[in-house]
Amino acid sequence: MGALILVAYSFKFAWAADMNQGCIPSLFAITSIYIAILFYCSFGETISMSKILGIAMMTPCVILLSMFHKKPTEESLYSEEQMKVFGGLAVLMGCLAPLFWTFKTYWGRKSIINKSFITRDLAIDQQLIQTTVLSLAYLVCLTQHEFNWKEFWIGQIVGLCIISGSVSGLVALKTGPGGPINALICSQIVYQTILNSVFFGQTVSIYEIGGIAFGITATLMITLGDSMLAKICPSKNAKTNAESDE
Repeated sequence: MGALILVAYSFKFAWAADMNQGCIPSLFAITSIYIAILFYCSFGETISMSKILGIAMMTPCVILLSMFHKKPTEESLYSEEQMKVFGGLAVLMGCLAPLFWTFKTYWGRKSIINKSFITRDLAIDQQLIQTTVLSLAYLVCLTQHEFNWKEFWIGQIVGLCIISGSVSGLVALKTGPGGPINALICSQIVYQTILNSVFFGQTVSIYEIGGIAFGITATLMITLGDSMLAKICPSKNAKTNAESDE
């Protein structure tokens, strides 16, 4: 839930900075850096060279998105300095949200080690708790703002999409190969960028294109790098696996 709040503010600041909000999901690949560090310290897990390269490629992704700024137009609500600050806050929130997903993954791994559970039920229970808390927060918000039917139904649709995506993602990760599935989930960057450009007129700058490209490449390296290397150099990969087993 904390990650959802940070993501919402990240999109809000991106809108205020006149950024294409499709760039923000490219920052979520930084989750791999946090998980790699935490799992190495907690479970002694090591990562392959392809994953290290993928993680390293997240650095230029963050830098390029941080460098982005647009000059205000006559229709802009904020000054150039304010838009720079909002752009930086959007990137910051986008980098902080994965911390919550990292600890969620950590506790999921601990649960798997200590006891068994049904992935679908865990995902649904998680969403029910999150929805209950956020619904209470919405009721508190109504005490300060007037009720708006349009906002209400948009929120309902967004909530259904989030729940459906979360449950489907967990079920897919349980029943299929994690690497390709994570790569497919990463495709949301492309869809959101296109939708924002078509429906909201949010153009994409050269910095945003570069940041998105590095983010997608990093995700593909992290999720599919090992399997691609295994097909390209099968003998070398087999030798590496043998050495790691020893």
